Amino acid sequence: MESFLKQAAEIVFKNHDLSELKNIQIILPSRRAVYFFKHEIAALSEKPFLAPKIHSIDDFIIKLSGLEVLDSIHLYFEIFELFLAFDSTLTFEKFMSWAQILVKDFENIDQALVENPHLLFRYMSEAQAIERWELESDFDFSNTSLNYFDFFDKVSQVYEKLKFQLLKNNTCYKGMAYRKVAEEIDFLIKDSPCTFFYFIGLNALSNAEEQIVRQMVKLNVADCIWDTDNYYVNSENKAGKKLRNYKFSKKFGTWTNQSNLLKTSKKDFKVFSVQNETLQTDIVSNLILESNQKSHVIVVLNENQFKPLLLNIPQVTNDFNVSVGLPITTSDFFSLLNLFFEIQINSSLETDKTLNIHNKPFFKLIEHPQIKKLLLLEWGEKKYKSLKFELLKENVVFVNQKKILGKGLTVSFLDLFFTDFEDNLNLIFQKWRDLASQIVDVLSTQNDEIEYAFISILLNKLNLLEDIFLKHKEINLKSFKSLLLDVLKAENVPFTGETAAKVQIMSMLETRCLDFEYVSIVSFNEGNLPSNQKSKSFIPFDAAEIFKMPLYSDQDAIMAYHFYRLLQRASHINFLYLKPGAECLGSKEKSRFITQIEEELTKYNENVSLEYPEIEFSGKNIAQNDEINIEKTEELLIKIKFFLKNKGFSTSSLNDYLDCSLKFFWNRVEKIRKIEEISDTMGTDVFGNMIHYTLEELDKLLIINKTPVKKETLQELIIRVPEILEKVIANKFSGFETSTGLNSIFKEIALKIIIDFFKSQLVNFNETFLVLATEKQFEQLLTIKIEENDIEVKLVGIADRVELHENKLMIIDYKTGKVEASELNFKINGLGEVLKNFEKKKLRQLLIYRYLVLNNLESNPIFSSIIKPNIAVVPKIYSFRNIHTDLELDIEGLDRDLNVYLIESLLSDVVSNLLNKDIPFTKTENRKVCEFCDFNSVCKRSEKN
Repeated sequence: MESFLKQAAEIVFKNHDLSELKNIQIILPSRRAVYFFKHEIAALSEKPFLAPKIHSIDDFIIKLSGLEVLDSIHLYFEIFELFLAFDSTLTFEKFMSWAQILVKDFENIDQALVENPHLLFRYMSEAQAIERWELESDFDFSNTSLNYFDFFDKVSQVYEKLKFQLLKNNTCYKGMAYRKVAEEIDFLIKDSPCTFFYFIGLNALSNAEEQIVRQMVKLNVADCIWDTDNYYVNSENKAGKKLRNYKFSKKFGTWTNQSNLLKTSKKDFKVFSVQNETLQTDIVSNLILESNQKSHVIVVLNENQFKPLLLNIPQVTNDFNVSVGLPITTSDFFSLLNLFFEIQINSSLETDKTLNIHNKPFFKLIEHPQIKKLLLLEWGEKKYKSLKFELLKENVVFVNQKKILGKGLTVSFLDLFFTDFEDNLNLIFQKWRDLASQIVDVLSTQNDEIEYAFISILLNKLNLLEDIFLKHKEINLKSFKSLLLDVLKAENVPFTGETAAKVQIMSMLETRCLDFEYVSIVSFNEGNLPSNQKSKSFIPFDAAEIFKMPLYSDQDAIMAYHFYRLLQRASHINFLYLKPGAECLGSKEKSRFITQIEEELTKYNENVSLEYPEIEFSGKNIAQNDEINIEKTEELLIKIKFFLKNKGFSTSSLNDYLDCSLKFFWNRVEKIRKIEEISDTMGTDVFGNMIHYTLEELDKLLIINKTPVKKETLQELIIRVPEILEKVIANKFSGFETSTGLNSIFKEIALKIIIDFFKSQLVNFNETFLVLATEKQFEQLLTIKIEENDIEVKLVGIADRVELHENKLMIIDYKTGKVEASELNFKINGLGEVLKNFEKKKLRQLLIYRYLVLNNLESNPIFSSIIKPNIAVVPKIYSFRNIHTDLELDIEGLDRDLNVYLIESLLSDVVSNLLNKDIPFTKTENRKVCEFCDFNSVCKRSEKN
């Protein structure tokens, strides 16, 4: 099927002799269309000829206007200087917060040919507001409203003065060029060397463009070649909204070239529902292979998809071209620049005027790809990894240079991030150039051409800005950030490639006038097409509507046209959308355009086929596989035996296995840990540790004195609790600010809990006792016979406190959570099975502690010299959330031999299953276990699902 540009080229070629073509001007929507049109018209003649002048409409208008478009940086400063004449208190920082919106509004005002812009600005004045809203003439507006009205009074004057200033220097912003050409078209056309003009493939013209085209058609020096279809022009479809007006107004010449392709031509649609963006990229690669060197366009609606495609597509074809530049905002270097400003603006000052950086941006900094490469070269991998580990261990909330130097680490380029520049922009430029040169050196060895190009653009912009900033001393760091990021957001890295390649990667706008046999649209979701991003504007909807300025609904119609036009000559169309709730997407649905194809186009065109291919996975995807079974290989069994003998079971690791063998495998055998995070606010783990450490320090005082604990002793300890708590916080939790905020409340709660603990001991005091140990670890190495093999198993337990009373030895465990007496209840009969129960973890722990102490009574020097024969060993829990509940384990009927038998039988059963090759590690059936498990995001299982 012939492409539209080929048809248009044939029309032009047919209407003129070869000798006339050099005097013809062709105007197309984009420079991309210009390139392809040149190829089409060149292919129409075997004889050489002088080609027509072929331009995009922007280039044509600007050239015709005779003006030079001013770059955004200089334009901002021109406008800022004009505003200062009306408001000397205006800072550049505040100005930059709305300058981009104002410039866009000026562009739209001129493109819309608003007859008298002052009337528009006056429409938003105080007097007009009173009249519009039918208020009393003496209505008292708030200060905010009065500032709003005053702002538009200033804007009206700035608009006029800006145009005068720019024209005086023969410069403009783009909208000014369009207005000038529209208002002076008769005069400007007379001086043109061209005798005839063709406007090809245009749509949704601005008022200025409409006036230009209409007047040139009226003067019989221009013709229009439209790219349209019956499906949306001869209906109420919004894609034909503007085109219907053009057609029936008869002000644009004879209406020709309207096709009927959407209703008649054969089209094969495939709709792919995709789980994530990575899979989407893989599907695109397969679709390229399927197109088998036919013309194929990949339409990218989300700019974040460009980079993954660029990295993936070369694996399937080298014959591709990227028609849009990769936005610099997607680069690592841009994110580093953003991070620099985040640190500069939000960090506090040290006494030596360096910055105190919060741990979150600091970790982002040292883990940033570009900085990490430099740090690994400077420090080596071991020192690099140890830094974060040590900061996490110390819970360092704020990082400064002294902290880094204290770790024996020095690196010069980090000065850039620890330096308080105090708005010294010259120093910032110098430091960034130094850092960029170091990064460039690393990139040159890694052939990272994309990032190299990004840095080159950034350095060029920094040089340009530095020259300007030398003249404007009032610019501070925040306004510098606003201006630099605004300038960079408009920058793209162009790609070199074969422009006429079979595979093209484009945005939707770049497809204007172009036709492909295969069309694949990725990330085809609501919000991407049609876009849900409304252009910001100071001009309210009612004012825009009255003064015939662009509306959001117009933009929706424009994108609908581009979509349907792209389908007209395509025969194979693939839609890829991310499922609602998929990765990085939230709850967005598939695009409404897919639904329109499904519900409407299929009814009008019997030659349309619609498929929903199933996606097959070549490998296992743990997140999507409901069953996860880890088989026990010989290598894995060796690793498990090593764990049993050397690391051994603690009560918590035994809990892991009995709760969920898969959790045990990941957590204990493979040692996969949740990434630790530093927080300004104490979590439950920190809170619990703070109480434990404080009690440990207080217990040490009792151990050192080696005197019986009396009521007076407990009263003395209560007095010392605040002092010891402060000491623990200073030594163990110095990273937390506990004098104010939520942490101060946690500290007060901890203080109360510890004091209440000692008060409860006073209330229940019956006899003096000794504290023999605190945080005492007990171990037992057992030999368990498994299928004629002796397996050595270590069992480990740590008692928070050991007390010696007159007739019993108390093994104490502190719990900051609530423990009920029912959790420790048991009957001797069936106790072996009870100990495997999820609900009986506390009972299991106490019996393990009792087992370990009973086996250590004779060998442990702490006990052997002072313990009476046959003394009762009694475990007990102190639960700080119900401190007055007696949680002493009732050991009546549970003699030493039975306790030993129960624990060793439990271990024997566990070890037997653990080493059984036929029992894989798999998910638990008890979903209560999954609720707070670190691995539930991998298993995709919780109690609720």
